[in-house]
Amino acid sequence: VVIFIPFNYLKRKYTDKLAVSNFFGNLEFYLGMLGGMIRFACMALFALAMLNAPFYSQQQIINQQNYDKANFGGGTYEGSYFPHLFTIQDDVFVKSFTGPQIKNFLNPLLITTIDTAQTQRKSASTSP
Repeated sequence: VVIFIPFNYLKRKYTDKLAVSNFFGNLEFYLGMLGGMIRFACMALFALAMLNAPFYSQQQIINQQNYDKANFGGGTYEGSYFPHLFTIQDDVFVKSFTGPQIKNFLNPLLITTIDTAQTQRKSASTSP
């Protein structure tokens, strides 16, 4: 509401002026494409940051795979038709062509979480 009301006021006030203005001239089409590319890049970066956020330990992955085998069987028709999030993370950030570069160069922009169990073990072993 705090954002909607001021922007709605500005939209009503300036819509007619912006519709008939030709401020950018012939560059309006190209600047619109550039704006669309920037918007898509922001959405893609947001999606990658959310995908990178959850941390799955090796033990959690093994437990999930054992659960799937026990409940859905194994082999070609294992019954688990939807991939788990840790599988998607691995496919995107490890197995894809651009994933390792994204992880390497855009890591400060991604949400990074740590293994809380490992952190607790380290802090317990260092405390007297």
